[in-house]
Amino acid sequence: MTAIDELRAALREDRWEDIDRLFNRSFFALLLTDPELVYEALDTAPDEWYRDHPRHLMTRGIGAARGPLPLVGSEAEEAFSAWVAAQPQPAARDQLGVLSARLRALMSSQRFFEAEQIADRMIAVIRGAREHAGFPDVLPTALLRIGTAKLLVGDAAAATQLFAEAHRWANIGPVHPIESLVKDHLALAAALGEDFTAARRWLEDRGRRTTLAHGLRYHYETVGLVTRALIAVGGADPQAAQAAIQDADDEGTYFSEMWWVAVHARARFELFWGDPHEGVSHIRRHLQLRGGTAAPALASKLLRADMADLFMMLGDLSAAERELNAPDGARPHPAVRLSKVRLELLRRRGDIAARLLHEAESESGVTPSLSVLRAQVERVACGAVSHRAARRAAFLLRDTGARIALLEADREVRSQLEALSDDDAVSGANSYLYRPRANLTRREAQILRALRQFGTTKEVAAALHLSPNTVKTHLNSLYRKLDVHTRDEALQHYPE
Repeated sequence: MTAIDELRAALREDRWEDIDRLFNRSFFALLLTDPELVYEALDTAPDEWYRDHPRHLMTRGIGAARGPLPLVGSEAEEAFSAWVAAQPQPAARDQLGVLSARLRALMSSQRFFEAEQIADRMIAVIRGAREHAGFPDVLPTALLRIGTAKLLVGDAAAATQLFAEAHRWANIGPVHPIESLVKDHLALAAALGEDFTAARRWLEDRGRRTTLAHGLRYHYETVGLVTRALIAVGGADPQAAQAAIQDADDEGTYFSEMWWVAVHARARFELFWGDPHEGVSHIRRHLQLRGGTAAPALASKLLRADMADLFMMLGDLSAAERELNAPDGARPHPAVRLSKVRLELLRRRGDIAARLLHEAESESGVTPSLSVLRAQVERVACGAVSHRAARRAAFLLRDTGARIALLEADREVRSQLEALSDDDAVSGANSYLYRPRANLTRREAQILRALRQFGTTKEVAAALHLSPNTVKTHLNSLYRKLDVHTRDEALQHYPE
């Protein structure tokens, strides 16, 4: 007999002591499997049952939280916390229950770094527990929330470790119903780190939601939907990406805790296969929709890098620079570092791009996108890509399935890497325009510097003691070499 069958029989026969034992052993498993049956039990339980079994004050609070983002009511939380505080030696599972309710409340109110502190306290309780009663049922869910708190502040490594631990606990004894949702979180962490091969392995192929539009499972299923969109974009499959993004949109993921992943996936799609102007507008609309509330640290960094990339694709390097100059916090994100490298390449400052690339690789490791940009830096600086750089990039592309990273390069570099990685050609409707460094004469370089200081041709001429016609002649030659048409374009694409 399954736990659900046991609960149904006990409920039919009013065997509340058996229901107490079932909930102590398998409450979260039951809630994820048949939420309506659990709700029925909690709604019909006699008051004296809650009095005799105070742990179920929190159980009732969780059961009453039936919105898209389940939050325990303050009355239930206070009553349960008071009971736990009165215990001489409260059980670890009960301490986690108190902290978990606080964690959810803080995350719901966008107080992510305070939530991380609560997450650290929960980790300390788990690590210091001397008894593990209830852990196989409680820990998979608790570790999933702790890992999500870490992910939202940008600590992807800690998040991945916690999701992996949740997966291990979900497989102790009978497989916990949350196991497939834990895999979705592991897939998301892998996809955000550009390992789309690993993400595909983890992702459960359940398609669209099939559960009720509320409760714990509905909340967690969002992760699989947005991850599926991110994987399709990362694999450079625009048709699949468009369909997955539409599915995520239809299922209301933009109003979930992981809204920013859906926005990020859409921004990457518009960057390479759609309309970059629409990508910028899409990000701004969703930030405005939240009325200025703080976005998670990771979301803020990713979307800022997306905005910068979209502006670069549109040729507005000044706007891209403004996005990238915002404070990056204590944990600089690889996406922001990548965008800064590309900005310098587009501005023809290959030496600065190479330095930033080295710093990014030292801090974040070599990602597929960074390896492709390494090849592009060599092409811009030297006219060709070294065999070592090309082979390293090709290996990472083949190993991670991050085909979208190829679109960081121009067509020549892309073709070279595709041949080495033995992969089909990747194409985008939009491409970054990398220009080789121009060989300017001494006078042309002098005039370019003067353009930054003076607003008119006459002022430049007077400052350099030249005639306006001579300055115009040099400007025509300068613009031709820089492949630009205006003073502003010259200063954007060749700032030094």
